[in-house]
Amino acid sequence: MKLTPQQRDLLSQLSQAEDTAEASALIEAFLSESKGTAPDRRPSTVQELFCDLLSGSGYSDAEIRDFIVRHGEYAAGIYVPVVFTELPNDGAKAEIEQMLATIPKSIWFLFESRYVLLTEFSHTAFPADQLLGLLKAHDLRAAAGRPCGDLSRLPVFVGQALDTLRYMRVLKKDVRICSYDQFTMIRLLDGLKDDVDFGNFQIEDVRALQTYDQENGTELCATLLCYLENSKSTSRTAKEMHIHRNSVYYRINKCMELLPDIDFENGTMTFLVMLSLYIAQYDFFISQKEYGTTKLCHLV
Repeated sequence: MKLTPQQRDLLSQLSQAEDTAEASALIEAFLSESKGTAPDRRPSTVQELFCDLLSGSGYSDAEIRDFIVRHGEYAAGIYVPVVFTELPNDGAKAEIEQMLATIPKSIWFLFESRYVLLTEFSHTAFPADQLLGLLKAHDLRAAAGRPCGDLSRLPVFVGQALDTLRYMRVLKKDVRICSYDQFTMIRLLDGLKDDVDFGNFQIEDVRALQTYDQENGTELCATLLCYLENSKSTSRTAKEMHIHRNSVYYRINKCMELLPDIDFENGTMTFLVMLSLYIAQYDFFISQKEYGTTKLCHLV
């Protein structure tokens, strides 16, 4: 079993204990911490193994993969963890589990009222269409963490998916499935919020665009950011935002009108505009009072 950071810290303190009473207290704390991380029983199924892992039990990548193979499951080299929102009721469980079982080269399990799907990492094999149909049918959403090659670190990548679900609730309300990479900058800002004054990095013209949105109920900042993220493709922007291409043209033209001094052919300037837009997006996220931490954030 791997030691947790808390256990390693307690051992370090134990090596420097100055008296028997202090040493006894540290040993008691270490044993108490160990009870919380070691499983009370050995898992009998792959699903139980992964639930133990996400609960804080320590297993090596080799132990996990050996267990998967011995229990007749397919052990992919790299998995993408996909986490679903909690089920509104138990009536759909049988249908959902039947559907998940048909996805090849994958493992699914139920953890803390959420389905977690581990699907083989492949740009061509990711079952996006299958998942989208399942999510629509049962009014669910899902988020994918980054590809995980070391299964002992799976809690980190599941934590990414949980973070993504949290951001989706505010920033992508109408989207059924997102990946962690779509919110990388938001996660970065989330981590820096206590140490950095974001206002120092936001272009004044973009701040004015943000104010225009707030005063007029428009979505110019969101549209411009989506447009730049999609390499200035109006068709992809329209598809992602679920609006007509003419609406994209109108909004982008309005942005250009309000940002006359921005040279969008300059790579550095475009990056600074995007950073300013991400800050505006994060400001909106915080304003909706959806800020919080995931249950697995202590493992990230």
